Amino acid sequence: MYYPKVILVTLTHCIFNILLTEALQCLSCDHVAEPRDCSHLETCGAHQECYVKHMIASNLVQYYEMGCKDKRVCETDTNSLLMSAVGKKRDTTIRSSHWYSKRNEDDLLLCLQCCNGTNGCNKDLCGAPQTTARRCLQCDDVLSWRDCQEIAECSTDQLCYVRTSAISINYEIRVKMGCLGQLQCEGIQKAFPQRCVVCCNDADFCNYNACDNFNVSTRATTTATTPVIPILTLKPTNPPPSTTDQPTVHINGPTTATTYGNMSSLTCLTIPPAGTYTWTFKDTTQLPAGVSAKYGGTTSGGFAGISVLHLDSLDRLTAGQYTCTAAFANGVQHKDSFLLEPLPVKPTTDIEKGPITTNFALKCMITGYPSPTVTWTLNGNIVTATQPPNIYINVGNSTSTVFVYAYDPSSHNGQWSCTAQNAGGQVSTIATIP
Repeated sequence: MYYPKVILVTLTHCIFNILLTEALQCLSCDHVAEPRDCSHLETCGAHQECYVKHMIASNLVQYYEMGCKDKRVCETDTNSLLMSAVGKKRDTTIRSSHWYSKRNEDDLLLCLQCCNGTNGCNKDLCGAPQTTARRCLQCDDVLSWRDCQEIAECSTDQLCYVRTSAISINYEIRVKMGCLGQLQCEGIQKAFPQRCVVCCNDADFCNYNACDNFNVSTRATTTATTPVIPILTLKPTNPPPSTTDQPTVHINGPTTATTYGNMSSLTCLTIPPAGTYTWTFKDTTQLPAGVSAKYGGTTSGGFAGISVLHLDSLDRLTAGQYTCTAAFANGVQHKDSFLLEPLPVKPTTDIEKGPITTNFALKCMITGYPSPTVTWTLNGNIVTATQPPNIYINVGNSTSTVFVYAYDPSSHNGQWSCTAQNAGGQVSTIATIP
């Protein structure tokens, strides 16, 4: 049967809009000690809202029931039960009440509250102890974030995240959700710039629809302008050579330079978790003193592995390029490098002058990072290997020494200046001969 194109397009557009319609998500559990113990979400209907019932059993054990309830039923139940408790009509602007009313022969209803402001808003109703921990949707492999109904309570340093990936067999887009650290999230975003990887911390369940408006151009240089909607199933007739996520290694390090001498760290993130992690410093496996590597386990869901490199002090001995090489189960190795440099330190100089005899020395002691360049002048003129005569200059790790032999007052008397300069600044010290 032939269908006009305009009808097919309109029908597709309507179905697509229905799929994208946001629905209220409520905590849904039959019998929990506290609302925060509920780890399941329920998608409410268009005319429903979240509710909590606080119950007490005949053995005096209190518990909560939670889920979705029709808005009118929730309003009617709350009004009628409150009226039976206080003997008068309640203000309809108040959406909660506390009473003792029979639920069945054994249990009493202590409280009923309803809400519809945000997803999971019923976690703090009926006087339940409130939690400041961020709660996020957590699912390892679903077709859409709308299919995820499990909840995780994140630790203090974690955010909610959602990530899309492609299944190698049929190229379907799948979604992973849960809790993740900020550095790990940034690493995954850099490893997969063409996929939606979002971390958020602005509200509970903020990863619910975080990928709806994802656009590759917001994170990578590309000509694509069409948003990637993760619920769509991609099954190309002629698939590209490979859309499977290949093993990836990425090092997360300080986004701003670290103060010289302070502690620092690097995190090597791999997808999937690697069998071994090897850190090298300037192409040698011998790490400097005070630098140690430790396996950090896997991220939530187990799709990424972590190895952490810790530096007790970032200084001239530990600054430089570090490389993390990860070996995966198939024998393939991938690596990434990170140049770790501290902030520059302004130089200091000090001249030691011995007794002025036929042969004597002027020793300039220098500090600063990076290693400063040193210049000597005599009476404003740059000192070289031949000017003034009868001298030579020896440069050490933190010293610069002028040796004078066959001292001649007419050539060597005056103001000797040692000047050190690097990215942190410039400083000079003067010694007078005789």
